[in-house]
Amino acid sequence: MTKLRIYPQLLPLTLVLLASSAAATDLQLEAELLQDGKPAEADFEVRVLIDRGQPWLRHIESLGVHRVEQGRLNTAVHLNEQLLQQAESFELQARPAGSQESFSSLASVPAKGSCALSPWTLTGNGDATLSSFIGTTNTEPLRLRAQNQQVGHIDVETAVVSGQAYESVNLILGWSGNFIGSNAYGNTVLGGALSHGASKPQLVANGASHTTISGGYGNEAKGTNATIGGGNNNVAASGSTISGGVLNSAHFNSVIGGGARNRAEGNYGTIAGGDTNSVENFWSTVPGGLGNQALGELSFAAGSFANALHTGTFVWSQSADAGFSSSADRQVLFQARGGFGINGATGPIPGTPLNAELTLRTTGSPDNNVDLMLLNRESDTSNFRGFSLASVPNGQFFLTSLYNNGGTLRYDPLLGVFALSDGISVVSINRGNAFPQAGAVLQIGNGGNDGNGAYLSGGGTWTNASSREFKTAFSSIDPELILERLLGLPLSSWAYKDSVEGRHLGPVAEEFAAAFSLGSDPQRISTVDADGVSMAAIQGLNTRLERQNAALLKRIETLEKRLGRLEQGTP
Repeated sequence: MTKLRIYPQLLPLTLVLLASSAAATDLQLEAELLQDGKPAEADFEVRVLIDRGQPWLRHIESLGVHRVEQGRLNTAVHLNEQLLQQAESFELQARPAGSQESFSSLASVPAKGSCALSPWTLTGNGDATLSSFIGTTNTEPLRLRAQNQQVGHIDVETAVVSGQAYESVNLILGWSGNFIGSNAYGNTVLGGALSHGASKPQLVANGASHTTISGGYGNEAKGTNATIGGGNNNVAASGSTISGGVLNSAHFNSVIGGGARNRAEGNYGTIAGGDTNSVENFWSTVPGGLGNQALGELSFAAGSFANALHTGTFVWSQSADAGFSSSADRQVLFQARGGFGINGATGPIPGTPLNAELTLRTTGSPDNNVDLMLLNRESDTSNFRGFSLASVPNGQFFLTSLYNNGGTLRYDPLLGVFALSDGISVVSINRGNAFPQAGAVLQIGNGGNDGNGAYLSGGGTWTNASSREFKTAFSSIDPELILERLLGLPLSSWAYKDSVEGRHLGPVAEEFAAAFSLGSDPQRISTVDADGVSMAAIQGLNTRLERQNAALLKRIETLEKRLGRLEQGTP
């Protein structure tokens, strides 16, 4: 058997067409038919059953056979005036043309109380004017239904405040459980649902006006000018905005971009997203992340479990759960477990991770310096003093005083030395806060392995520490052996790389170390060792000369004796 029905989404429109023209002689009937679940494409025999109150008074008006294409039925109905006046209801029936099946009932509407509106067709009206509309002319709201359930509610609200008239529209589209409270004007509500058997309406609180809930379900606008874009179970107070997400709540004039379980409880607060973040004071911000709290005014918390507890604090955390918190107002705190990098994310070797708590890398071309300044304002002036730290491309490091044209401390990695120029030219190394001793401008250490107090004198003489009390493990030497090795040590003239100080004369440290095995650094020669080798060689040379002189004197003495005998004619 062929099953016919009017397409459900167009059913309310068809009923209106039948009922709205009951007082007229000519009716225009439009409907959409489905045959076995698909838009009908066939000829159908159509009739209208007119109920006049008693079974024996029923009248059947045959409308003949009509071609239905793409499921659309369009036909005129002509009824006499008496029949229209007696009718209590109309029932539309149809069956395939030529079929002996029973007629299928498509729709039934009452005839009484019908409104005198012009019918609106399924394909549009060509005679509509500026006065044409779909709606109500009394104080009742306009309601829309689908599958016989309310899906739309439009109402005009009026009020008089301080003698001034106000008029606005409340619009509800979506689930029938959506609700706008009393004394609430100019609201727009969409969405809502019955989810897992539980009612999840969209709600606008009493007295909340000009709010918008664009979608989702279970959301609530609790104050004027509140906006909720979607999601579910979000709550927005006056002037606040929640774009979406789940279980978020925004206090006055605050913004939540989305996420879940976020709470903006301070006025003018902002949470961009994330999970379980909170803002609980004025003008505070959480950009996202997990478990962050901006509790102080004008505070900022980001990352994970960052706690900006004080006014004006900035906290960036990488904590797993314990939290990283501010301890006073106006702090800027970073937790960087993998290192903090500026202009770079790798260590000294390309491709390796950061290996220091703070890494500053140059920008631009390789010729740029990496600079860091430490400045203090002078009392009652706009001037600053402090220090500038700079690393230059050739690897040297500069520490420059910025006060009274102060000096510069430079480290040369090639030579492994520090140099101090300008300013007060005194340097102490490994001597705490003490200045060099009297007469010295540079002093290194004062005992043990700290350098034993060697210093550079004011006249420019390097003075090594050489007291017996500084020394141990004495052993004898062979001066002549040292002389032999010194004689075998190559000497040459040379210049230091990347230096303009001129040429020098002397051995190479590696060959010096191979010859004498002194010190612990095969790339450098201690002045103590060079002086000691020279002294030992002098002693060895002296010993050798004395021995040679003794042999020569003995030979001379023998020759003189022979010469004397020859002169005397004595054999």
